[in-house]
Amino acid sequence: MLSEKDTLDTLEDENLSTFEKNTTQILKLTQFLPDDNTKFSNLVSLYLIKIIYNDSLQLDYKNKLKKQKNSVFTSKFTPKISIGDFVNKIIKFTKTSETTFILGLIYINRFCKIKDIILTDYNTHRIFLTSILLAKKYNEDNFYSNKFFSKVCGIKLKDLNVMEYNFLIDISFDLYVKNSIIKQFQEKLLNQNII
Repeated sequence: MLSEKDTLDTLEDENLSTFEKNTTQILKLTQFLPDDNTKFSNLVSLYLIKIIYNDSLQLDYKNKLKKQKNSVFTSKFTPKISIGDFVNKIIKFTKTSETTFILGLIYINRFCKIKDIILTDYNTHRIFLTSILLAKKYNEDNFYSNKFFSKVCGIKLKDLNVMEYNFLIDISFDLYVKNSIIKQFQEKLLNQNII
């Protein structure tokens, strides 16, 4: 997996042009896409990968990394499972609807904007899981317990409960999203260019 150090080294290599830096980074990030799954799962995975990539280009990237190092959402190590396979696993075991996934992605945007957090290889899985858990509870009549989600995703129940609580506090329990925003986001997701 691509570590943060590799990302920074790639971006700081002064011998490469901006185009070469961007192309190299995107090609490295595509290794996280799963081998075989649905189009929607690929779109969600790619969307998250693009956010990680775009966040890594921010001028204050290193400062933001330092600030969020001790966050409940930041792992000490990069997960062994790619974000694409992680998305697939959640789709497979939780039977989550596309609308709920879109709500989850909207929650991620809200959360990152409010907390001024960047997505990295160290926090994307945890933030994504928490946002989907909340979206599923908010949007669907039938949802699984936190215990089920923790077992499926390999995260301690205590950690998942703390992440859920912190996420809700940070977004001021604002889970409502207008249907027009959901449809607009869905169109944006479906029409994104792969590379």
